[in-house]
Amino acid sequence: MKPFPYGAFPFVRLLIPLLVGRVLGMFITGSAYISSSFVVIVALTIIYLYFKLEKKYAKRWIAGILINFSLVFAGLCCNTRNHDVHIQYDIAATYKGVVLNVIKEDIKKQNIELLVTRSDEDSWVYFKSLLYLKKDSVHESLLPGDKLLFKSKLTKVESESNPYAFDYSKYLNGKNIYGCFYLSSYQCIKLESGFSVSRYFYLFRNCFENKLLGLGFDDDVSSILIALILGDKTLIDNDVKGDFSGAGLMHLISVSGMHVGIIYLLIIFMLGGFKSKVNPKIQLVIVLSCLWFYAGLTGMSPSVFRATIMFSIFIITKSQRRVNYSIYHSLAIAAFVILLLNPEAIINVGLWLSFMAVISIVYFYPRINSIVYLTKPWNKFIWSLFSLSLAAQIGTAPLVIYAFGYFPLWFFISNIIIVPFIPFVFLGGIFLMFIPEHSLLTKLLLGALNDLVLFVIEVAGWINNFYLSKYAGLQLNLFEVFILYVIIVFIILYNNTKSFLNLTGVLVSTILFLSLNTIFSYVQLSEERIVVHEIKDKSAISKIGLNNSCFYSDSKISDLELERKVMPLWRRYLLTTLGPHRVIDDTIIPFYNSNYHGIVLNGDVDLDTLKKLQLSLDVIIITHKVSQNIISVVLSEFTTVEVVFDSSFSQYECHQIADYQCNDSLKIHFVALNGAIEL
Repeated sequence: MKPFPYGAFPFVRLLIPLLVGRVLGMFITGSAYISSSFVVIVALTIIYLYFKLEKKYAKRWIAGILINFSLVFAGLCCNTRNHDVHIQYDIAATYKGVVLNVIKEDIKKQNIELLVTRSDEDSWVYFKSLLYLKKDSVHESLLPGDKLLFKSKLTKVESESNPYAFDYSKYLNGKNIYGCFYLSSYQCIKLESGFSVSRYFYLFRNCFENKLLGLGFDDDVSSILIALILGDKTLIDNDVKGDFSGAGLMHLISVSGMHVGIIYLLIIFMLGGFKSKVNPKIQLVIVLSCLWFYAGLTGMSPSVFRATIMFSIFIITKSQRRVNYSIYHSLAIAAFVILLLNPEAIINVGLWLSFMAVISIVYFYPRINSIVYLTKPWNKFIWSLFSLSLAAQIGTAPLVIYAFGYFPLWFFISNIIIVPFIPFVFLGGIFLMFIPEHSLLTKLLLGALNDLVLFVIEVAGWINNFYLSKYAGLQLNLFEVFILYVIIVFIILYNNTKSFLNLTGVLVSTILFLSLNTIFSYVQLSEERIVVHEIKDKSAISKIGLNNSCFYSDSKISDLELERKVMPLWRRYLLTTLGPHRVIDDTIIPFYNSNYHGIVLNGDVDLDTLKKLQLSLDVIIITHKVSQNIISVVLSEFTTVEVVFDSSFSQYECHQIADYQCNDSLKIHFVALNGAIEL
């Protein structure tokens, strides 16, 4: 077996220690000054050793070790998690800040990312926060680069308590956003408009969005076009997002390498093709400028940044005809640059899905595509689409299952049907942004594009309604994901070397994965669960067991709330669909598992009947329909029973009950205050 040629790929050698530093930075906290000082010392040592050992080749390994240590500590010290941030919440104070990004904007409000600090004290600590700004007709909208002064309370974003549901507070914490402000436009004083490149990209993006919104498309069509071309998914309806997710098509409305590639081919075509007579240097400058302008226009997300770096390397390499282009090396360069400039990228799922998809496609696609030999063009085209989709899923499936809790089982159907239309939709939308609004070509494109996008949306919805479209029969923890990628690596190594050692690695790691997954699944499924969910002003209770799972709720709960708050738990227990859904309409609903016997009180009951049940009960779940009199009896006489007030009670009502009705010895849980509870 030949060793990996690290010398031919220097950025692979540089990426590994930086990646180690970034991963360690997620768990190790410390002073940024100490880490920075260490890096400076190591850097100076390297410079000294370079000149000292320049003629002593045998001792250059010392410099290599020091460079690796420098990169590890660079990953640690540049991580903003390591800064000592002391923030006070719910205390009125005066803040000054600068607008980093406008996340979402409509007629009534703006969601803004700020970099702020306290202005009423000598503080050097700057931190990121969100600003939810209510707009009015007098004040202008804020833009990136605007400097503000305001007085407000910083509110901490509460953690998601529903088991396995998406935790917005953890998501913000991963982006080093420490809280949020709620203000109206008149409460902010705009000090000045500072220079910001993102300001001009935002203005351009707004201009193009307004052009697409004003053309008369259906709302769903315009939102898909804006997401597809400009990377803004905030306008897409939640049901449409769910359809695209279940059909395995979210990658099409997330700007990535495919979109950047289409832009590159479009620019080359406009310059006269690959054999253009345009001066190569001028062509190089034009193409690179257009690609990076498009990356900035779409918000420079990590996946777009990755694709643009790789295309830039490809274009520059192509212009230097003596230099060979390596897609694996360009991937390493892109990862190195992104991780160096953006510490938060280490936990960006989209970035890692992007890298895994590219690596998997580059390696597996030609091998899968060559399995079947076809002669008819349409058959070859369909097989190539299937091969491409399958190759991408090999690299991304473990991470998708871990991050989202399900796998889009019918991805190959949706990709075969829809992917061929996406370049036409993308190019049509770009043309519409630049040609006159009332021209004949605009009218022709408008109708065709509207119908085509509606067709794509309908197909996505159709596939999402297939049986097991969101397959949850396999759940993975982080260690299992790691083992699956180890299996993939061993398969690649064995395919290249035919080594018995690598084949043994495939077999051993596969057996280990199957054993662990079987054990984890058995342990999880053998445990019965009763969960009182936290859904504001509503009752929702899941009872999960091997053969008797069901879900209780009031009639007001929506499909979106079920998908976001309840289904993550059910999928975790390998239940792809919600079990029997029973509306809570009985006054008393009994439930039990191996640990608890209890009832749900959903209205006034006979006190004698209730008292007879006292000795056999471990827990009572009370809904908002229970009268104050019954609540008082339960709290005063059922002292050995755990009492749970579900989320149909407001926080104010929970505080009232806690202040006036409770004694210290009583075990009470308020879902609205303390979060969801698992019994």
